[in-house]
Amino acid sequence: MHFENMLDLYTRKKIVEVGRWLVKKNLTHGSSGNLSVRRDENSIFITPSGVPYVEMRPEDIVIIDLDGNKISGELRPSIEMWTHIEIYKHRKDVNAIIHAHPIYSSALAIAGVELPPVTEEFVIYIGGPVKLAKFVSAGTRELGIEVVKVLGDRKAALMANHGIVVVGKDLDEAAFLTEIVEIHAKMYIMARVFGNVNILPKETLEKWKTIYYERSQPELI
Repeated sequence: MHFENMLDLYTRKKIVEVGRWLVKKNLTHGSSGNLSVRRDENSIFITPSGVPYVEMRPEDIVIIDLDGNKISGELRPSIEMWTHIEIYKHRKDVNAIIHAHPIYSSALAIAGVELPPVTEEFVIYIGGPVKLAKFVSAGTRELGIEVVKVLGDRKAALMANHGIVVVGKDLDEAAFLTEIVEIHAKMYIMARVFGNVNILPKETLEKWKTIYYERSQPELI
C-alpha cells in the first residue's frame, strides 16, 4: 500500500503499537475499543472495525473526515467513529483518543459510579473526576454527544455499561492516562471494599486543578 507521507506512516505504526500495548497491559482485549489520531483540521486516523490489535497492520488504519466519510483505507472504520469525531470537533487541544474496556474502569461504568479525584496525581493528570456519560447505544452520534458533555475540559470520561474514553495531546499521553485512570479505578474500588473512601478536600482539589490547567491549557469550542 502506498502511504501518503512518512508522517502518516509513522502515525499508522504508532496506532498499531499502542493498540498492542493496551492488550499487553490488559487495558483492552481482542478488537475491543478503538484508537484515533488527528491528522489535520479536517481528518483523522482511526482503527478499523473488528480487527484484533495483535493482527492489525499499519495499512489497516483508516482515514476519515469529520463528517464520517472514508478518505482512505480498505476496511470499515470503527463503529465508534462518531464519538471520536465529536470530541475532535469540541476539543482543539485533543490530538489522540483511546476508547478501551479496562476491567476496573468498566466495572464502575457498569455500576453507574463515577470515579472521584482520590489522589493529587489524579487531578494533575485528569483534571478532576471521571464523570459518567448516560447509556446510549454504541456506534451512534448521540453517544459521542453525551461523552463530550461529561468530558468537559478533562482528560477522561466513563461510558455507562461500556468503558472509558481518554484523550491526550498525542497518543503517548492518551495511553499513559488510560493506565492512570485504570490504576485509580482499582484503588477506588478496593477502598470501597475496605469500607471508606476519602475524597480530596475542596481546597486541595482546586489547587491541583490549577496545576492541571497550567499543564494542559485546554481550549474548548
